[in-house]
Amino acid sequence: MKYLPIAIFILLLSCKQKTAVVTAHTPTDTATQEWTIYEDENIPSDFCQDSVLYQDSTRRLEVSLVYAYPSSGPYKAAFRKLITDAVEPQLQRFAKHVDMPDVNDEPDLPYEELNHNFFDVHPSNCFQDKNIISCRFGVSFMAAYGIHAINSLQSFTFDKQSGKRLYAREYFDLGKHENANTLISLLDKDYKALRLQMTDTTPAKFYHLDSIDFVVQPDAIIFSFSDYALGQGPSMLASRIDKRQLSKIINSRYK
Repeated sequence: MKYLPIAIFILLLSCKQKTAVVTAHTPTDTATQEWTIYEDENIPSDFCQDSVLYQDSTRRLEVSLVYAYPSSGPYKAAFRKLITDAVEPQLQRFAKHVDMPDVNDEPDLPYEELNHNFFDVHPSNCFQDKNIISCRFGVSFMAAYGIHAINSLQSFTFDKQSGKRLYAREYFDLGKHENANTLISLLDKDYKALRLQMTDTTPAKFYHLDSIDFVVQPDAIIFSFSDYALGQGPSMLASRIDKRQLSKIINSRYK
């Protein structure tokens, strides 16, 4: 039995929690439990969410995209665009990867019983103050015959004054050797054993200090590491560090 090229597409725009219109298949093939990556999906009241959920039967692809961004103010559209401009090309690349000719490998099964490809995005740990907007997104995808999902943690911090994304090298003053060493020492509390296994790299390169993923919270900063980022295999990791321990290395503009 062949399946017609049908895509079911639903866009929900609202300032409410995600509504399950089609069943979301979020891959959970990760060795790390949610609490260990400090995931807080209780989006603050000054943020809203919208969802893009659809099924594409030609690719056996199920997609769940949930975006979070400020519910009002002049930065609402710009922050949402920052997220979609980063996420949607990843979806396009994945869809192209799974867009292969029909090989009739399971011709007699109904669509619901076939192996599917999944792409999932959901927000967590959102926060804003007078200077910045910061939010982290979990991005997961899995090919129908993949061994496990590929999971990443992708954080976006937005400078309200410049209207641009802030990277670690701008939010933190890591140009000074002592500041970089401070962050390395704090991360070593969780990952020194992993770092010492990687003898062919420096601590700064091991932690990707110039581009390290970070999300700002009211009293802390969470540094996130996606699957394989620290040589740890298919598991996501994160360190939550009190801002007081980082005060000397945060750019004075953002304190």
